[in-house]
This record gives sequence, structure tokens and C-alpha cells, in this order.
Amino acid sequence: MIPSVADPMQPTHEKSAVDAARAGEPKGFDDLYRRLAPQVTGFARARGAADPEGICNEVFLRCFRKLSSFTGDDAAFRRWAFSITRNLLIDAH
Repeated sequence: MIPSVADPMQPTHEKSAVDAARAGEPKGFDDLYRRLAPQVTGFARARGAADPEGICNEVFLRCFRKLSSFTGDDAAFRRWAFSITRNLLIDAH
């Protein structure tokens, strides 16, 4: 039997991190940031960003400002965050 691997973007509680953040719950914002910030920063660093942490901060600032207009689950939020990261990297170059 193959053990299942937990999806790092799917919280163990019933409400998704995106839903919690949309509801204004600090834990939702915290969960999203803690799960994705290291990956976003690493992605920016690997692509030669002069300030990968700054890029990461800008990504989450933009995501959280526009969260009310975002539709989707935690996995869709991840894709959206990386799209924003890619666009910021393109703008920076």
C-alpha cells in the first residue's frame, strides 16, 4: 500500500486557507503566506531577482489586496501567486 502524501496547500481543517482569509481570519492569511512564501522567494531567487524577499512581499501584498475578487481554491491561489511572481520578475528585467 502506498502511503498518501498530504497536499501542502490543503489545510487539515475543514475551511480552506483561502476561504479563511476571505472571511478576514488572520490564520487564513498566515497559512497562505507560510506555505507559499518560501517557494515564491526561491522561485524569484532562482530567476536572478535582485531582491527575492521584496518580490515575495509584493506578491502577497497584491494577492491579499485583491483576494475579494479572487475565485478558486488553495491550489488556484498558488497558481495565481506564481503568475504574479512571474509578471513581477518580467517587469524587473
